[in-house]
Amino acid sequence: MILSSIFSSFGVFGLGFIIILETGFLPAFFLPGDSLLFSAGYFINRGELPIHHAILVLGFCAFLGNILGYFLGQLAEHKIESYVKKHEEKLKPSFEKTKKFFAKYGLLTLIIARFIPGVRSVAPFLAGVTNLKKTPFLAVSFISGFIWVTVGLALGNFFGSKLPNMDRVISSIVILAVGIAIFPMISPIFKKILNKK
Repeated sequence: MILSSIFSSFGVFGLGFIIILETGFLPAFFLPGDSLLFSAGYFINRGELPIHHAILVLGFCAFLGNILGYFLGQLAEHKIESYVKKHEEKLKPSFEKTKKFFAKYGLLTLIIARFIPGVRSVAPFLAGVTNLKKTPFLAVSFISGFIWVTVGLALGNFFGSKLPNMDRVISSIVILAVGIAIFPMISPIFKKILNKK
């Protein structure tokens, strides 16, 4: 129901905008990227969305999201490094390990991260912070983005033909997924309120 409303109001570009935010803007990690692709596959099954159009728009949006995350990571690099220097004893070993890890496994991490909610938002940001080389980053981001989108749409298209009330199932999954993602952030606030009482 939720994603159906977004699609009805804004079309595939509305779904694409959510993908850009979820993959490229770290605070938006809780947005339902996988469920969104699943839902778009359901719209394809109902004949409301041409599959080639969906793959092209959403795949490119997934690519743009990674570029945004990388760019924001580069912008934050100096602030993060200065913060690490202030807390050198505690943070420098971990920061150096992260840099070495991304230098060695960064490209593989980007591919795997596409299929893991939360990590999908963090990976391009860390790639920017650790200055992963731009050309291989762009190539892997482009390819992995289109693979992720195609798999998600194909699954939604397949199950859309098997389950008659697929849109309601997806909406329930979206609400649950967002709730699980937000809970760790809001639970300390509720604890403080309860402790004051």
